[in-house]
Parts: sequence; structure tokens; C-alpha cells
Amino acid sequence: MNNTKGLKEVQGPVLFYPFNESKNLKTVYPELNNIDEFQDLNNMELLFAYYFGVYYDHLKNDSDRLKKAMWKIGTRWDEGTRNKYLNGKIPEKVKKAIIRMRQYDVSTRFRAKAMTEKILENFESIVALDKDDFLLEGDDGTIVDWQSIKDHTKLCVDISKSLPDIVKQVEAGYGVRDVKLSGKNLTEGSPLDEYHRQE
Repeated sequence: MNNTKGLKEVQGPVLFYPFNESKNLKTVYPELNNIDEFQDLNNMELLFAYYFGVYYDHLKNDSDRLKKAMWKIGTRWDEGTRNKYLNGKIPEKVKKAIIRMRQYDVSTRFRAKAMTEKILENFESIVALDKDDFLLEGDDGTIVDWQSIKDHTKLCVDISKSLPDIVKQVEAGYGVRDVKLSGKNLTEGSPLDEYHRQE
């Protein structure tokens, strides 16, 4: 089924990708705990909503999305549950979760992630300034620019206060991960969705 011959390595961002599907998505991505539509779902229902709503975003036909999402769920559901879903009998709470999942935009979140990382990088450059960076050449020789040192110290204190929130944002990554995969068949469930084909 996975014919990987001739496929090149692909890389890029994916959203809410469950690297270890035995883990609960809400554990891996705590921000999902704050979404009303995901509150009453068990992990398999949330995974199904993710596969249907985000993972197979490049499939425009809901019937195709349903088949692919069920293919990804595989045998982790009993035959009765699988047949119910395949026949379109999806619980209302799962339908609502799918609609909510479709609102996520991987490209916007990836840009926000990159910007947050850049903020942290810029903060590091500011804090790393050396005392020699505050010397001025005057008529009487080199003098210390005390006002700039005072301003810099205040800025460093402000940065220090902001760091915990910035670090949380960098670590959370807005639900976006950078992945590099080799030999994945894009038609058979690669985690790289339509985002890569549009870029």
C-alpha cells in the first residue's frame, strides 16, 4: 500500500500531529483543553475529528475525508463503531469538533511560531550587550554612556518579566511541529497535508 519508490523527502510544518497516537492529544497539546467543542470527547473521537478536520484537509470531498480518517483510526475502534461512522452516523459532539478543527490554520500558526522564536532571539541579542557597547568617544577620551546603561538595564528587567510567557509560547509552538519525513506516500496518510502542496 505504501509505495515509496521515487518519493523525495518532504519537510515542513504540521498542526496537532499526534506523533505517539497512544498519547492523548490534549496531553501533547494542552491548548486543546481550553476548547469547548473538545471537552466531552475521548481521545479516539478527538483523533478522528483531527484526521477529518485537519490532517486530510487537502481532500475536498467529505466522503473521502471520512474514509481516510477511518483508515487512520484503523482497528482501534470495534467494527460496530467503524460501521456507524462509515455510514455517516457520527455523533453530534464529534461533528461539532470537526467543524472547530477546520478553523485552525497551519500557515498562520507557523508564522506566529517563527515570530515568537525571533522575539526570543532578539531578546538574547539585547541582553548580551557588553559594557564596551556603552562607551562613547569624547573630547577628553572615552567616557561611559550612563544613560544608555540605565535604559539597557531597565529593558533587561522588562525582558526578564516577559521571558516566562515567551518561553511557554515557544515550547507550545501554537500546536505546530516541524517535521521531516522520507519515503511517505502522500496519498496514503502522510502527515504532510495540503499546506505543502500550496506553498
